[in-house]
Amino acid sequence: DHFFLINFINNKIHDFKNIYNKVDNRKFDFFFSEFDFNNPWIKSAKNNNIKVIHYPSSPKMFPKVKSKTYRPRYNLYGNLLILNSRFDYHYWKKLQIKPPIFISGYPKFDNCWIKKITQNKKILKDNSKCTFLYSYKYNFEFYTEKQKKIIEEYINNIISIILSNKNNRIIFKLHPRTKLENLNKIIKNFSKDQIVISKKHLYELLMMSDYSLSEPLSSVFLDSLALKVPPIELFLNDILNIDKNLKLYS
Repeated sequence: DHFFLINFINNKIHDFKNIYNKVDNRKFDFFFSEFDFNNPWIKSAKNNNIKVIHYPSSPKMFPKVKSKTYRPRYNLYGNLLILNSRFDYHYWKKLQIKPPIFISGYPKFDNCWIKKITQNKKILKDNSKCTFLYSYKYNFEFYTEKQKKIIEEYINNIISIILSNKNNRIIFKLHPRTKLENLNKIIKNFSKDQIVISKKHLYELLMMSDYSLSEPLSSVFLDSLALKVPPIELFLNDILNIDKNLKLYS
């Protein structure tokens, strides 16, 4: 049976006994697992009496939406679920999440953490220009041909408006899973002097920027507020007619 074989191999690979053999049989008490990821190590953790704590990997918020399709992708079977906000409670309860829930707030936005992230970094802000940070996250293979054209035209218009002023520039920060070639196709006709694609830490880029651009549900909006950089919410979801009811910050 194909499924049985895959499951058997998966359990063999993701077995804490393999790790114990490499760390002098030292045991683990807790295993932290990202809350929106179907972690293959959880089953072994439970079998080895390791407490599983599901944690938020992003300050992303989950608005209160009645739609049955807007719900967690996976059920959670750990010992504790940590959430950023009390407003997220209803979303995770749609699947009758089993572990108790603890609301932690946003430790990432505490001043002490922000200082740790940004310390020892030389922030070179060009005060002669107005800088817009654009958090770009579109992978075209997930869209129809019609949607691709809409996305290209939309982003092209945003860039054109901003760069119509020669004193403006845009720094693009790509989502880790976003392919660069999609963006290159759009920006190829614009001045290279006004466009930068950067891999620097988001906070470092925000400290270099005057404004930030992001789509609805993007946690960059909250990061911008934490660093006192005025955020601008874009509206491509409305044009594509996707998740129109998921606006958070308008």
